[in-house]
Amino acid sequence: MSIYEFPIESVYESIQRGDMVALSDNLDQLYDSGKRSAEAKAAVVFGYKVLGESIGDGDLILTFLSYDRARQMFWNDRQLLENELNFLHKFTEEFGHILSDPDWNLIKSIVRLITSNLPKSILVELEEILSKFKEASIAGDFKERNEPSELFFDIQTIIRVQFSRVLDRNGEYPTSEFYCSECEINYADGIWEPSNSSSFLQFATRQKCCPECGSTHGKLLSVKSFAEELDCSQHTVRAWIRDHKLNVHRIRGLVRIPTSEIDRMTIVMPAVNE
Repeated sequence: MSIYEFPIESVYESIQRGDMVALSDNLDQLYDSGKRSAEAKAAVVFGYKVLGESIGDGDLILTFLSYDRARQMFWNDRQLLENELNFLHKFTEEFGHILSDPDWNLIKSIVRLITSNLPKSILVELEEILSKFKEASIAGDFKERNEPSELFFDIQTIIRVQFSRVLDRNGEYPTSEFYCSECEINYADGIWEPSNSSSFLQFATRQKCCPECGSTHGKLLSVKSFAEELDCSQHTVRAWIRDHKLNVHRIRGLVRIPTSEIDRMTIVMPAVNE
C-alpha cells in the first residue's frame, strides 16, 4: 500500500509495527498534505502523541515538534495545550542550571506564541502551568548568565521549525539552514530575538558559518522547498528519499536536502523516475 495514496492508514500501520522512523515520515507526509478532515486530524494527533512519548527526553526538537503539531490540529484544546506547555516547562526545569538570560527570553516568546489569540476562558484553565513559567522567570539564576548556552541553537531550531508559518504571516524572513558534519550540528544564517511586535520575535542576520568550528557549508532545503526548486510534487521527493535515490541529512528527526542535489537530480531525473 502506498503511503501517498493512503497517508492516514500508513500512520496507523507504522504504529502497529512499532516503526518510529516510518511513523515520523508518514506523519510529515500527512501533515504537509494539508488534509484537515476530522479523520486526518485525529490521525495526526494520535500519531504525534505516540511519537512524542516514544522519543521522550531523547530529542528536544523532535519531541516538541510532536506536541506542537498535535496541538495545531485543535489549537484551543486544553489538554493538547497543557501537553506542549508541560513538556516545555519540564525542559526548563531539567536544564535550568545552564539556561541563560537570552535562552529564557526566547522560551518566554515561544510560550507567548503558543498562547496568543486564545480565549480568556482557556487562559484561565492554563493559569496553573503558565504561573510556573512566571515563577521560574522570577526565581531563576539565569539572569546571571548573559551569554547564550549550548542549548540556544536548539531553541532557535524550535522557533524556525514550529513557528515558520506564524513568522511568515507577519512579514518576517525565513532563515537558511546549514549542517556541519564535523560538529554534528545544524545552524542558520540568522537568529530570532524577542520583540515587542505582534509576532513576538524579530530576525537578526549572522555570519553563515558553523558557530562551533567556523567552517562554511552548503545550504539545506526542506522537502517542500526542494520540490519547488525542481517543479515537482512533495510526494515525488519523498518517494526518492524512501527509495534512497536522493542524498539527505536527517537532523534531529528533520529531513533536509543539500542544494547540491538540485543539479544532480536535474541531470538524472528521467532515469530516477523509471
